[in-house]
Amino acid sequence: MISPVNKRPIIDGKLNDLIWQKIKPISDFVQYAPNNGAEPTEKTYAYVAYDENNLYVAFHCFDSHPERIVADITPRNEYENNDQVGIILDTYNDHRNYYWFGVNPCGIQNNTYDRQIRDTIWESAARITSDGWTAEIAIPFKSLHFSKDYEQKWSINFSRTIQYKNELLFWTIIGRQDRFLDKCGFLLGLRGIKGGHNLEVFPFAVGRYSGSLNVTEKKESFGLDLKYSPFSNTTFHASVSPDYSEVVADPFFINLTPYEYHLQENRPFFQEEAQIFKTPIQVFYSRRIQNPILALKMTGKVGSYTTGCLLARDNENFVSNTNYGIFRLQKDVLKNSQVGTILAYANQGNVKNTNIGIDGTFWLKKIWSIWGQYVRAGWSNMDRARSAYQLSISRQATEGIIFGIWYTNVDPEFNMKTGYIRQKDKIETILMSGYQWQWNHGMIRSFGINDVFRLGKNHTNIEAEKSHTFSLKSLWFNHLEVMLGYSTGKSRLQVYRGNELLWDENFLRSDYFFFTLNSSSGGFVDGGVTCYTGKRPVYLENYTKTSLGRFGDFSLSLTLKPRHNLEIATNVNYQHQSLLLTNETLFKGWTSSFTLKLQFTKNLFARAIFYTYTEGDKYRTDILLGCYFRAGSVFYLSYRDLREGVDRNFSRTNYTLFAKFSYLWRL
Repeated sequence: MISPVNKRPIIDGKLNDLIWQKIKPISDFVQYAPNNGAEPTEKTYAYVAYDENNLYVAFHCFDSHPERIVADITPRNEYENNDQVGIILDTYNDHRNYYWFGVNPCGIQNNTYDRQIRDTIWESAARITSDGWTAEIAIPFKSLHFSKDYEQKWSINFSRTIQYKNELLFWTIIGRQDRFLDKCGFLLGLRGIKGGHNLEVFPFAVGRYSGSLNVTEKKESFGLDLKYSPFSNTTFHASVSPDYSEVVADPFFINLTPYEYHLQENRPFFQEEAQIFKTPIQVFYSRRIQNPILALKMTGKVGSYTTGCLLARDNENFVSNTNYGIFRLQKDVLKNSQVGTILAYANQGNVKNTNIGIDGTFWLKKIWSIWGQYVRAGWSNMDRARSAYQLSISRQATEGIIFGIWYTNVDPEFNMKTGYIRQKDKIETILMSGYQWQWNHGMIRSFGINDVFRLGKNHTNIEAEKSHTFSLKSLWFNHLEVMLGYSTGKSRLQVYRGNELLWDENFLRSDYFFFTLNSSSGGFVDGGVTCYTGKRPVYLENYTKTSLGRFGDFSLSLTLKPRHNLEIATNVNYQHQSLLLTNETLFKGWTSSFTLKLQFTKNLFARAIFYTYTEGDKYRTDILLGCYFRAGSVFYLSYRDLREGVDRNFSRTNYTLFAKFSYLWRL
């Protein structure tokens, strides 16, 4: 139970404000890892207060070795493997979604909603002291969604990470077989708080100078983002002529299949509230909207109903316009389960694609879940709609029995303009079983055995896959993950027959080993290695034939942190394929990226990324200088350069120099 305060604290990282001295701290934290349920090795105090506009939280993190505290100066939301404190807020107390507000000892913020990065306005400050470190946080209620009730009841938890000990603490006891949100405490006493009636105006200006071969272009553009929350549980978001030039470009990748490569969404408008439109079968794949001219979004929750609507007009490939509409409705049922429906359409000229689906997720006895979805996809130029559906039951735990069954059925002509589906004409059953052991002491902290059986066919009962994969996974010293596995079986690939992908007549043997090693200590060096090698079916002649081949897939990632404000990282992926009988090389190539991040101050940073792709001898350089004032208020200056090494002359084929300024007003 918390009480309101008359005077807000000064958010400077010092705990010398009068309100903190009057409040009884929360101090009974418990280890989640490495020793689940044990007393923490260091003491932590948390304080909570509020007024009608903000929630205030302070932490005093005692540390017997403050010189070993891990704290990096990075751009907002980008620090990893650091000491940090955090607040978890389930503002609807429905055990389904939550806000996370975290801060490291340098005062760098980390903010997510349902594990998706969320760039919103809030204040924080932190400082390292002789006995550890302290932090203060102020979260405006306008930055949260919650019910319109006068008296609120929220679920809340507090966390602390002591990185050099790999120790994770929570205020409440959370067992390894518990659902995280089911074990939160309650925040009581919030009365008459002011949310809603929030207007955010976010104008931006962009200047661009670009060139391609012998053609150059100068262009200035202006755009506007608007967010309006008439109530604390509803938000309208509009984006006019958005520009995402500052977003990290898609890396080079190797794709040795005829299937579309699934790309990550990095654009803020589509990242925010993305979880509302997420379904097991991806009916809405936001990367389909390539160059939006106008985008509108409404999200909200009323009682047990969550709603979402997204409309966009896309200048696809800068050639023709496509209109998109996504409508989502979910209802909370039982204790922490949901049922929902989604409608998605795309209209380009005289061709219209309409997709409708129903889905549900049901949690049983903490960690058992059942989920499923059924989707119908129709096109204006097709005689009837086609369907796809999935069903699963699984036991998701970090200790004990691991079990799951997944069933997927996709019609041969199923297709969605709005969504993503990798393979069609597929009926697949996956059975997974295993066991996970956890220990609180010793070099080995966890060990797991996992067994996966896959059985697939098409809709004419042609066998497509029969495989068995066995793996062993262990955690050493609480930060070093090692996995070793072997897969064996037979599989059939889909090949082009004209413009269609059909199952090939060859049903070929597959046997390969795999190995992964990943370190996440947060120290001077971290990284990982992944390796797959063996034999499997490979493609020939532009995906029109298949044969049995040998393959290797090797990936290396390495991150160095010589200083708390400097990060150097590299990622390399090497792949090769050859025919098994003749040893003829079919493909040999690699991609790589080299990244340098330098944080001059908390607000000023520079980033340089150099990409290489040996297939076609492509090289790209991205350089970005940024100044971050607060959430949404930034200045960027960037240069991008693409070169191709035809005859090893490395001629520049495309370059762009741009500057962007944006500022966020909250009214």
